[in-house]
Amino acid sequence: MATTTDLAKGNVTIEFKLSCAGAGKDKGINVEADSTLNPDCIKYGDLAYFRVYHWGLSKGYNIQTSDTSISVASSGSTSEDKEESISFANTDSTTVSYPIDSINSVTWFGNNLGTVLATGKTELKASKVGLAAATIKYTTSYSLHSFTVTPKTSETYPVIVYIEENPS
Repeated sequence: MATTTDLAKGNVTIEFKLSCAGAGKDKGINVEADSTLNPDCIKYGDLAYFRVYHWGLSKGYNIQTSDTSISVASSGSTSEDKEESISFANTDSTTVSYPIDSINSVTWFGNNLGTVLATGKTELKASKVGLAAATIKYTTSYSLHSFTVTPKTSETYPVIVYIEENPS
């Protein structure tokens, strides 16, 4: 006996790709699925949300998808608090994963290298050189985007989301 699959319930898989051209300490892009807004499994017809963290992009960025029938919507900018472990290995500099809007606190574990300041959007500098570990709490911001995939003819439908800096 043949079985049928309800394609309206098909899974959508999303892969993010970034253009690294010109990336560095002065500019960059991070992207991730929004784990707060997305369901555990994205199905046809569901909104798929993703966050774009960006800094130093004077002309902004462009989003493309592997399916030209998909229209990506922007929901504006949102701030959030992050907490990360940071380490210093006989240096006074380190980095964090997301662009820093403001540093809220630093908690040292063992050696204390003093005040930590943001010297760039993801770069940090301590008051002195040393070997130390800490937790930093900081505020960052991201742009929220979303899209919907209409039902297709396959049970699983992959979508590639490509993000690059707009040309100068």
